[in-house]
Amino acid sequence: MTKLQYDPRNPDPAISRQAVFARLRLGWPQVESADFDGRRLREGFDPVVDFLDSPPLPFWENRFLVDVYGLLWQLVSEGVIHPGNRSLNFPHLTVTEYGRRVIENENADPHDIESFLDQIRKTQQIDPTVEAYLVESLHSFRQNRLVASAILLGVAAERTFLLIAQALLDPLKNPNEQSQLKTVLDRQFMKPKQDWVHSKLLELDKNRRQLADDFPESTPLVVTGIYDLIRQQRNDLGHPRDAPPKMEREQLEANLLLFSRFYRAADQLRLYFVSHKASL
Repeated sequence: MTKLQYDPRNPDPAISRQAVFARLRLGWPQVESADFDGRRLREGFDPVVDFLDSPPLPFWENRFLVDVYGLLWQLVSEGVIHPGNRSLNFPHLTVTEYGRRVIENENADPHDIESFLDQIRKTQQIDPTVEAYLVESLHSFRQNRLVASAILLGVAAERTFLLIAQALLDPLKNPNEQSQLKTVLDRQFMKPKQDWVHSKLLELDKNRRQLADDFPESTPLVVTGIYDLIRQQRNDLGHPRDAPPKMEREQLEANLLLFSRFYRAADQLRLYFVSHKASL
């Protein structure tokens, strides 16, 4: 396992959080009383973290101790751990059933926002507006504000879809199609835009042999299918109804993970449109 790199002179909260998760994966039944000395706490993280403390920085372990305890309380609020096993408070701690599933997943997880975003950034930059709504959605998810998180995720997905629709204008060779799409995009309602773009993408996918070789494989269907799922859920939650809004954590977590795939595919399609003007 590759160790995390922690620099005491430039402490990164994301690295500290990943370090706590890594140690929980190894099994961490309690924060021993000796760990209240920051140096002893640091030693407990040695199997998973390389501390870049040369030349030495006085008393940095105590700052690390404060950060770790703050993170432990965050994980309590997120439902990943709760204080105590035989006792009801720290130093003992217990990983919840939900938390066990979270920490055992070493892939990007919505609880680890930076790693989640990095999974998308591996292949392309994220549109700043999309990223802003996605980050708000992830923070809301971590704080168990599930309805708010789902609505914010829907806004991020809508922005992503609109970027594709706008990029589709230039590649259209038919002036009538260009005019139709521009008229649809100028309207307020989202459903006509979705229907027009979806229909065009189905046509392109059917006739892909006539397109450039780098036309994304099966991307159009992935893009419109996942977007429709997220959009429908956002609409169900965002419009007033007789019954109070409700969102299951597992479903929202699945949608957040789907969004990562959706954005990568959507941006690949957008970049194709940008680089193939007057070709469709």
